[in-house]
Amino acid sequence: MEGANTDGGSLGSSSSSGTDDNQPDVGNDAGIGMAGTSGAISGTLVDFNAPSNGGLSQSNALNFAPGAPPPVPAPPPPPEGCISAGQLVASCWDALNMGQYISQWWEINKGLCQLQGLTFAPCYLRKTLDQDIRCNSTDDPCHFHFYDLSAYPPTDAYLLYSVYEIWSWFGNFKGYLQAGLIEVGSTPVNAEVSKINAQFGSAPFSTGTPNYVKNAFLAGILDLPLPSGVQLRSLLPGTPDIVNTLVTPSSSDVNLNDPHSFDAMMNDYVPQLDSALKLIQNDASVFIAMTGHGAFIGPQSGTLPPPKTLWTYVFTYVTSLSLQANNIAITVSHNTDPRVYHQYGWDAGLPLACDHMEQHGICSAWWHDNTTNSTYSLTNMSPGGSHENYHDAMQFLFSNYTTGELLFLGAEGCVQYGPGAVPDILPNLQLSCMSNTAVCEFNPKCMGAACEFTNCNTQPDWTNPHCPDENNGGIGQMPGLDLPVTYIGDLLGLTGDSYHAHHAIPFEYFGESGIAEELYKDTI
Repeated sequence: MEGANTDGGSLGSSSSSGTDDNQPDVGNDAGIGMAGTSGAISGTLVDFNAPSNGGLSQSNALNFAPGAPPPVPAPPPPPEGCISAGQLVASCWDALNMGQYISQWWEINKGLCQLQGLTFAPCYLRKTLDQDIRCNSTDDPCHFHFYDLSAYPPTDAYLLYSVYEIWSWFGNFKGYLQAGLIEVGSTPVNAEVSKINAQFGSAPFSTGTPNYVKNAFLAGILDLPLPSGVQLRSLLPGTPDIVNTLVTPSSSDVNLNDPHSFDAMMNDYVPQLDSALKLIQNDASVFIAMTGHGAFIGPQSGTLPPPKTLWTYVFTYVTSLSLQANNIAITVSHNTDPRVYHQYGWDAGLPLACDHMEQHGICSAWWHDNTTNSTYSLTNMSPGGSHENYHDAMQFLFSNYTTGELLFLGAEGCVQYGPGAVPDILPNLQLSCMSNTAVCEFNPKCMGAACEFTNCNTQPDWTNPHCPDENNGGIGQMPGLDLPVTYIGDLLGLTGDSYHAHHAIPFEYFGESGIAEELYKDTI
């Protein structure tokens, strides 16, 4: 963004634009820079030591009736560093005690403001700038014709900047939703959903029951960054009205098989943004809470919320739904590192070799969580599907749409909410079940036909009916086991010599072990 500063916003006159030409036009036809520009405040530095000819120290900007109370006393000099470079810095919000300053201003002026039919921000702007502008609706312009804020005390500069940035942030968000695009290739959301489902077989998504995609969409809104870099969720606990406005599902649910369904959900949500903007700009107490610690002052001023951040939970949930539609479960082996089995003698040239972790924590068919030393995978539970290796699908998904933590750990954490749990935003604004695919734990000591998992039904492929009998070098009619590609457990030690060939382990995947006799001498 031209004119932006990595430490914070800057004030003054400028003819440059603060909007991204590649982003949708949301009507920012004037900013706090030179009148007629667009985007965030940008340009020359502010001389906060210049003589004041505006701001809260002026009482004639708003034509109040005779006998109006005196203006708020001029604040004390700002701390060093908040004015030296003329740059707006989020940390100076607290140093200037902006919350108290706004509260005092409103306490003194609210009576006269209300007589004029004005709420907090519109009244403050009219009194300070002598302009009839409101900045409490994304449908109306927020022109700051008094663009040179160097004449104002620092408290006014920070407050004016925040009023504009709040309007700009919500306006940009609204325009982004109305455009219906996402960052990945600037394609429609529904096109990205098709790409995800294509990784697993493109079975149609189930319809006829709510799928709660809209809940995952709202979860993404909570994680959106504000200009200072903090997440929106960090400010919401103190603003229940904003929570109720922003985190209430729209009327539209999403039919994942309908390419226009996402557009309807986003358009239905747009009025909630305007409602939230009005709440913030019209109510001084809500404004104070939402601007805490300078939330709307920082290097991301004037930018759109990052689209991929907004859609991460939606894409995680869509991935989970796609897995379910294609009969794929998440499988896990706890206290297991797949690299250990590579050291037991796997041939590094075979498909299941795992001697090192690749990007995103993937190793062959597995994703490994270093924190818990657990190994996760995607296992096709359909007949004939046990040899499907979803390594490439995981690389694709974790590079563009979701993460191993969200998909695998999220699904395992969802188990505590019981069968059928769906994505939800809890009262404390924490999230649950953005991934709700079934999680099956491999039983590492299983030696028989019905004990593949500790908590799920055995796969159809697990029992091999063509196990050799005694006449063919085997040991009786003990069933063989056909290990799925994603299996991690002690049975990987049983690989391919005549001593234990009766287990029908798929030799083409595992090679010779050399440790089977030591591991299983007491059990075979």
